[in-house]
Amino acid sequence: MQKIAKSKWSPMQVLTDDDYENMMQEKLLRVEAQIAVIDDKIDVLKKQAFELETQRKMKEMQEQGQATK
Repeated sequence: MQKIAKSKWSPMQVLTDDDYENMMQEKLLRVEAQIAVIDDKIDVLKKQAFELETQRKMKEMQEQGQATK
């Protein structure tokens, strides 16, 4: 199996523990970066939702003020 994995034509590759650890660290870093991007998008959406809710409440208050006049 090792001989086949060492062949330049083989799609498999022999990895040392260090190689495997480095590969997993890179994958983890990519996932953490994706999580950070998603967290940023969530923050933007929360801010937009808060602003829309504030505008809706202000509009309601203005309409109630006009209705009482």
